[in-house]
Amino acid sequence: MIVNLGYLDEYPRLHHAELMRESEKVRLADLARGPRRPFRSSLADWLVAAADWIEGSSSRRILHALEQ
Repeated sequence: MIVNLGYLDEYPRLHHAELMRESEKVRLADLARGPRRPFRSSLADWLVAAADWIEGSSSRRILHALEQ
């Protein structure tokens, strides 16, 4: 088996650069989305709105949950 020593030296650098580009894309996507509410809070809004809908209460909470 022939081992390309240049490839063995270069591969870790290329892989590191690829991972850094990927993490930068994720970071920029998170910045573009802006601050968000925690998932638990959104889920709680949906559950309260569903309970209100089942009980036939005001539809304001339902609309608020749908806006999120």
